[in-house]
Amino acid sequence: MLIDPQTEATAVETFDRYQIGHADASATVTWVDGLATIVRGSFVDLQYSPSTTRHPSIETVSLPSDLVGYEQGVEQAYVQGELRWDTRAAASPWEPQHLPAVGSYLDGFGGYVQGLDGASSYWRYGFDAQQYLRIAPGPRVLELRLYGEAVTGSVGEVPFSELPHLGGDFLRGYVYDRFRDRVAALATVQYYWDVSTYADVYLFVDAGRVYSSLDDLTFDSFRVGMGPGLEVHSDSQFVFDAYLGASIDGSVTVSAAFTPIADRRAHWW
Repeated sequence: MLIDPQTEATAVETFDRYQIGHADASATVTWVDGLATIVRGSFVDLQYSPSTTRHPSIETVSLPSDLVGYEQGVEQAYVQGELRWDTRAAASPWEPQHLPAVGSYLDGFGGYVQGLDGASSYWRYGFDAQQYLRIAPGPRVLELRLYGEAVTGSVGEVPFSELPHLGGDFLRGYVYDRFRDRVAALATVQYYWDVSTYADVYLFVDAGRVYSSLDDLTFDSFRVGMGPGLEVHSDSQFVFDAYLGASIDGSVTVSAAFTPIADRRAHWW
């Protein structure tokens, strides 16, 4: 029997292929140093198809008709506003300039997804809060982060790839998109220290989970990932980072990227 992904909680690892075509525009207004408003607009075309290289393919496990957007694809227009306060900075001119050692980052965002050609419309909103504490010169830095995201549409209205998700860079130690639902929450503690002129290492612990609604928010059954990471940089700029993540459920992931982990955003391609 195929699983109904809209009503059944059974989790099976599956694979699919999807293509994203999008056209974007944005404008930023800086009010004072560190405070800015960002407005973004996008047209998005999502197309899905069975996996041909990794198995099982998603339609052999889940009912294709209940995977929103899978059979016909989805076209959307999206408008989002953000209010951002960013005071992150190096502690001194003699320490790596790319690595924040002091300051805060607060970002609140909200956007309306207008479904086209009969697709459903819904709101997407959330926040990202980061605080940096300089423990010692070098620098030795403790980063604290809270992230949350939600949609107003039901799981029968939001394309399955667009549901708030955890896994990958958001909840390291689990594969990308491992958990999806209408609400996602994540907390991170990360400790950095520099080991050479061009490299920093860090240890992290991520904890989070997804929920079917805001009424279900609880600290029970959090998933946890942890591990070490390495950042490589020039005298003044970030180059790339890589990490090894292990979860309390036994999974292990390895990832590398050319964007600092603190600047990656789950809600914007």
